[in-house]
Amino acid sequence: MHLKELPNEIPETVFFYLIIRNFPRILTAADKSFKGLFSGVRYLGPVRASAERFYRHQDLEIGEVDHKGENLPMVINSLDARMKKNLSKWISDNFGFELELEASGLHYELKIKEEHDAKFHNISDMGFGYSQILPVIVSIWLETVGAVPRRHLGFTDANSRTLVIEQPELHLHPALQYRFGLAIAKVVSLATNFGFRIVIETHSSQMIEAIGESIRRGVIEDSDISIALFEKIK
Repeated sequence: MHLKELPNEIPETVFFYLIIRNFPRILTAADKSFKGLFSGVRYLGPVRASAERFYRHQDLEIGEVDHKGENLPMVINSLDARMKKNLSKWISDNFGFELELEASGLHYELKIKEEHDAKFHNISDMGFGYSQILPVIVSIWLETVGAVPRRHLGFTDANSRTLVIEQPELHLHPALQYRFGLAIAKVVSLATNFGFRIVIETHSSQMIEAIGESIRRGVIEDSDISIALFEKIK
């Protein structure tokens, strides 16, 4: 047989036998690829833990917020004073309020100070929305500009991180939903160089509008964003 006589059949047959011969190597490569992808996925559920007035002190170092945000005070407590200050400033710059973790005996208090407010207030007195959005905000900060920036650890697309968030807008005022969308766009503009992705399931038109506005302002490129709309059909 000559290749000119069978231009399609011969390459297909050779390709088939090459696949069979290298099948164990292909499986090993696929296993490594899937392991790298899915081990880098972090998930935050749609209804996060309710705010408590006091959190019991636990002498633990925790670097990740769990999917319900229940360990948020311990994560913040694990940061040194400089990183806590940086976190509060980043939240203030992007969301318009400050965050403080105050030790009170054997307990912590999470406190919030809004713009134009003179003092901090316990998070349980500040409305349900703050307890819902804070785990999301702190998770994003930790993955990008926070305690362990991935780019300084040789982080590449081969072992990228993906943060999956369900309905971050729950119980948020529309104005704060819009600010959250702007902050997400800013994070994306910083994080695309070291393989960090955010997947958001949302019903908030304010968030979508904020992301669109960020594209118009040149904060991010339209190629950095993908929006999928789902409609129920018969």
